[in-house]
Amino acid sequence: MIISRLHKVHPQWRSNFLLRNLIPIGSFLLFYTSTFAQSTFPNDFRKGGFEIGAQYPKVSLYSLDSTVFNTSDLENKITLINYWFVGCKGCLQEEAFLEEVSEYFSDDNRVQFISITTSPPLEVQAYLEKHGGFGFPIYTLAGFRAAKKEFKVRTFPHSQIVVDGMVVEKFTAPIATVEMKAWLIDRIKEALKGLD
Repeated sequence: MIISRLHKVHPQWRSNFLLRNLIPIGSFLLFYTSTFAQSTFPNDFRKGGFEIGAQYPKVSLYSLDSTVFNTSDLENKITLINYWFVGCKGCLQEEAFLEEVSEYFSDDNRVQFISITTSPPLEVQAYLEKHGGFGFPIYTLAGFRAAKKEFKVRTFPHSQIVVDGMVVEKFTAPIATVEMKAWLIDRIKEALKGLD
């Protein structure tokens, strides 16, 4: 509908619309269809967050049920840390896939999953009542500024794989396809080899 109306718009505006809206979508779809055959994320999807190779900072996070997560809980573990917020469409898209990956590794006590949200606890509770849980703990932050300041996260969803306290992978695209889920499982298996 929007594209059919573009012929009535000034040519420069039409060009700007296509560059800003349709070309990025096309690039993202191209990424979806070709990248996972290569088992890698392009650098555009690795922006933000801690640098690969960086040590995870000292933190104490509190879950909705008052469980505490400390940096020491990362020792001798592979940890997938997923950052999200209520209302994030990509976050909702990846929820079921992340739960499946979590279930895949549920018998391996060397692998743990946590999620960190910028949404207030009451909003998260309402979300969980409507959509159900993730299958792994949810820790809350005091909003987007805290995510940016403490974790350098600016785009959502954002995930990191942390091995024994060191960030070994990060990505800002939702894990929302079977291919992406398979890539994530393989990446965690690869990280497990480093723990042995």
